Amino acid sequence: MVFETMVTDNYIITMPTGNPQLVLTDPAVINEFCYYLHQRESTLIASKVFLKRVQQREKNTCRFIEQQYPLEN
Repeated sequence: MVFETMVTDNYIITMPTGNPQLVLTDPAVINEFCYYLHQRESTLIASKVFLKRVQQREKNTCRFIEQQYPLEN
């Protein structure tokens, strides 16, 4: 339920108020959770880099087509 209070109407995640307690305190479980968060972050970073490359290729392709086939508006 803490997470529900952290997400705004614009789907922005904010820090929770106060210092909510963890449901589990087992260090091994917390470490595994941190590992999965790290994997998720790495995937998001890689996806962002990939999408920027795709966006640049799209711009280059459009520019090439416009040069090869000039069209009037």
